Amino acid sequence: MVGLERAPGPARTRKSALRRRVEQSCIYWLTAFAAWGLARLPLRWLRAMGNAIGWGIFATFRSRQRLADANLVACFGDRFTARERRHIRLFCTSNAAKTMLELLKRPRMPQGEIMAEVRMVGQEHMERAHAAGRGVIACTPHYGNWELAGALLSLLWGNMAVVARDANDPRTAEIINRAREASGQRVLARTDTMQMMRTLRAGGILGILPDQHQALGGETLTFLGRPAKTALGPAMLSLRTGAPIVVLFARRLPDDTFEVRFCEPLWPPADEDRSARAAAALMQRVNDLMSEEIAAHPEQWLWLHNRWKET
Repeated sequence: MVGLERAPGPARTRKSALRRRVEQSCIYWLTAFAAWGLARLPLRWLRAMGNAIGWGIFATFRSRQRLADANLVACFGDRFTARERRHIRLFCTSNAAKTMLELLKRPRMPQGEIMAEVRMVGQEHMERAHAAGRGVIACTPHYGNWELAGALLSLLWGNMAVVARDANDPRTAEIINRAREASGQRVLARTDTMQMMRTLRAGGILGILPDQHQALGGETLTFLGRPAKTALGPAMLSLRTGAPIVVLFARRLPDDTFEVRFCEPLWPPADEDRSARAAAALMQRVNDLMSEEIAAHPEQWLWLHNRWKET
């Protein structure tokens, strides 16, 4: 079903500094308007707007759609027709827009309203991992509503920190991080290793999205059947602290409710092997779980990202 060869992505031109500043300012003002005004609207209205925004992005940013289509072909070959790939790309684009609007809405939603939209599967796996008292490293890809996954962990188990790559514009990042913090999450930079360790040693939960390209320090592992530079950070933290890794997915259902599924915990090896080889083996198991879920529901994943670029 999947091939190991690297498929060349579409050529992309570098943006000028002026264009980058203009884009960042536009994103900031749109995000600020959404956080201030749109978040006051009923959730069903926001989701309708998310679908409309997704259509607009789908039609406008053609280079991203070409990248997504190339990714789908490289991963799945002829499993999907061009029309089916178009449906997958449109769904994942609209899903990303809705996910961001839902994030900005969440500070105005009571916990009961959030939980009413969620059906959990395999919660006992998370309970067992959390009960061990070593902390839990919760890994989810950019799949379904990945922001909801973090909020849910914080609401149900508390002491939750998420490792986030900030938006390019610090003003935009502040708005997004405030929305995350409203559900009790603490937002950590990717370089804040000490706070990550403290969270785990205090028995807390550390949320990480490990499915993006890791240019520096990444190990070449397999993701969706293709070689991909992968950060070993989650596995190294597990080896150093003894914290299990729990992979979870917040899949968006047709009615815009969610099935949140927890996989069985991945425990670090008992022999205390902390080598890079042990970390790579553990991280490959994380990649395999994510790949299996994405292959089953490909429309849920963010194909717009250049996951397999060379550098």
